Amino acid sequence: MNRLPTLSKKCLALLPALLLVASACGGTTTGGGTTFKGTKKVGLSTSLTGSVASYGQAGLNGMQMAIDDVNNKGGVNGYKIELDQADDAAVASRGTDNAKRLILEDKVVALFGAVSSGVCLAESPIAKQNSIPFITFTCNDFNLTTTKFQPYIASVVPNTYMEGRAIAEYLGKQSKYQTYYVIAPDYSFGHTEADAFKARLKEINPSAKIIGEDYPPLGATAYAPYINKILAAKPDIVYSNIYSGDLVTFVTQAKPFDFFNKVSFSTLTSTDDLQTLGTSFPTNLLGYARAPFYAIDTPENKDFVQRYQARFLKFPSEWAIMGYDAYNLWANAANKAGDFAADKVMAKIVGQPFKSLRGTFTIRAIDHQADVPEWVGVTATNPLYPFPTFATATLVPGASLLMSEADVKKLQPTS
Repeated sequence: MNRLPTLSKKCLALLPALLLVASACGGTTTGGGTTFKGTKKVGLSTSLTGSVASYGQAGLNGMQMAIDDVNNKGGVNGYKIELDQADDAAVASRGTDNAKRLILEDKVVALFGAVSSGVCLAESPIAKQNSIPFITFTCNDFNLTTTKFQPYIASVVPNTYMEGRAIAEYLGKQSKYQTYYVIAPDYSFGHTEADAFKARLKEINPSAKIIGEDYPPLGATAYAPYINKILAAKPDIVYSNIYSGDLVTFVTQAKPFDFFNKVSFSTLTSTDDLQTLGTSFPTNLLGYARAPFYAIDTPENKDFVQRYQARFLKFPSEWAIMGYDAYNLWANAANKAGDFAADKVMAKIVGQPFKSLRGTFTIRAIDHQADVPEWVGVTATNPLYPFPTFATATLVPGASLLMSEADVKKLQPTS
């Protein structure tokens, strides 16, 4: 008679462990009570070390916020999603190794692109070979969606063709700028964006002259020789697309030459670079940017900025915003498809409007490039922030920057 109660107590003591085993076999439960079918992984190979690491970390932060938000709403197709990350240090061979491991060993159901376009160009064929959606949000070489196009890619970042044209549209219409000096990193991104800029500039202002060009390596540490060459050439304005740690190094080394008072300078800018240099970042500098948080007037972005600040104790950069958009694009499509299969997910991505932090955009069918905008402005002190921002941020609509479908078709592989 006394043994039954004793056994019952033991069974009760074992119940939590038994429930845990059952949960592991049949699903998982969040602290909020959501029960998942199981766990799936998505992969991100990005630069977490090296001169462009700030961009990689920001993109990682944005993606993680998006994953957490979607998981809190039930996940993707009933599964909790985990982020599997890897550092490529902006080295193509490392990106290749990362992509193979993430896809073949870790079994990720989607792969998200790197900072460096060189890395993305190396990863994209691996995603194609293994039928894995490949979503890019920082790397933006236009070859990814033209000469190297593959059916599982989608780009939510303005590509180098679009970005080069955006700043050319602004500068080419100003008669005071007739002579230009170009400085860009010596790899696919730097060259393709500079080429797009020069081509559009010539269309707008045929009399404009490029009087000098330099292509320092990505991660360069000594810019004095380039700075001296530019000062000696005396251009009306410099066009630059150096970025991240390279831009910080350039600005820091150029200021003792009084460079920014002697030469007009236009360059790709990012909130990461502004926050790194703070009030040392030059004012009256003509910048162009992909998603400056302070210029995006959507309720979704305002909410994201507040939550990002609270979580990471800094303002979100372009890469965080686009990383958030990239993950949500994929997650929404996979949920609509009711499947993780790449063909089914891509069918829900391509040609369908998507409401992002930056507004609503569409992934174009011919090249899987989003019609996302670019912002152009002149830096000025801003009492709201401990760093300069664009005094007036002019939005250049993405639809006006896209390569024509006829030109895309000429560049894309025929088979």
